[in-house]
Amino acid sequence: MKQLRAHMLQPHPRLGDITTNSEAILTALSDRALAGADLVVIPRGGLTGGPLANLADDRAFQLALRDTRAALISRLGEQGENGETTYVFAADASHLWVARAGQLTALAAITPGLWQLTCANRAIAFVHSSHIARVLGTLVDLQVDLVVV
Repeated sequence: MKQLRAHMLQPHPRLGDITTNSEAILTALSDRALAGADLVVIPRGGLTGGPLANLADDRAFQLALRDTRAALISRLGEQGENGETTYVFAADASHLWVARAGQLTALAAITPGLWQLTCANRAIAFVHSSHIARVLGTLVDLQVDLVVV
């Protein structure tokens, strides 16, 4: 069985500064230690900078976030060595975004706070920390290789 190379980014984002945060993500991903990674997880707030408070309802900010996220995904697709790296953006307890080969899709939740995807022919579950106690039984049933909390 192929070994899964997974990395969790630990960016230091600035609240609401999505352009700078996007560049910081790209810089972190250019690190040679990440070369050949099968899976890279960008945690909640990695792009937006954390809890948005009033920004969450600001239409201009939401449009800028959408455009910046699309540009970031496109650039990740361009710089990928083979297009096989999977990028997971943990938006919040309800939304997980997955990017592969420059394409972004929302990942459907199996149950609130729990998602599953296949990466490098391995089943991977993602659990939001606020839901872990509730989904433990489901995780056992899934027989997943990796859980990112």
